[in-house]
Amino acid sequence: MMSEREFREMQWIEQGKQFEREHPGTIMFREPPSSSKEEEEEKEKEEEKHETKTTSLFSEEEKEERRRVAIARRKEKFTRNGIYVRKKSSRGTEENENSAGELDYMWSQTSSDVTLSVLAPLGTKAKDVRVDVTETSVKIALCKEVVFDREWEHPIGEEVEEYDEEEEYNANGGLKFNESDKSFTPIRRKLTYGSWEVTDYDENNRVIRVTAQKKSVELMRHWWQKCLKDEENHGEMLKLPDRSASAKSYDSKKVWDDAHADFKAQVKNRELIDVEVGK
Repeated sequence: MMSEREFREMQWIEQGKQFEREHPGTIMFREPPSSSKEEEEEKEKEEEKHETKTTSLFSEEEKEERRRVAIARRKEKFTRNGIYVRKKSSRGTEENENSAGELDYMWSQTSSDVTLSVLAPLGTKAKDVRVDVTETSVKIALCKEVVFDREWEHPIGEEVEEYDEEEEYNANGGLKFNESDKSFTPIRRKLTYGSWEVTDYDENNRVIRVTAQKKSVELMRHWWQKCLKDEENHGEMLKLPDRSASAKSYDSKKVWDDAHADFKAQVKNRELIDVEVGK
């Protein structure tokens, strides 16, 4: 038995043939027969059967917990071997830890570099920020307004900016050949201090992170006790988990002081020696 759709399609074909017989050489464009309402409904039901339903992998509580864990890990990373510094209130005392604007800045360090992190409003982009770093200071401007201007506790080391034609630089040993007088002149490479980025911090803030290389001190590892000059001493609050046990037990100043004290004791306790002087 022929279905309703098949009947309508056959009827449509016969009508087209009849039109061609009555109007030879005439081209007519016709819409094909549309589906009935019942067929459309049946098609929709079929599509619903095969429709893939997307479900969330985590509940709202699990999402919130994962978010808290992510923020906690980020805070730990931004203060590793360093500390966070709370803002001072108008009375000169530290604000409550949970108050708005809790953090002024944070810093972390490794044996070779130090990273300063300054909080910025949500929505801050790199194009809104200008960072100027020198051997002794760091200045941050947000939307052309200076929001941070401090001095490093210790001088930082310079970094060599990459040369545009690095392969040519290395091949020529850092010299440029002058065709005019057939001579070589040194290629000057610009020195820079530090690098920076803008990244997320929590749901209310972004953060401007400035990373600088520590200036080597007589080929010794130097773990900073403070990041900025006007920063208070943190004492036992400052933890250095990345500092090895041997490094913890080795204090260059203590070794020097002990050696100096030992030398003074030897001088004090030395016995006098009689020396005959020729008459």
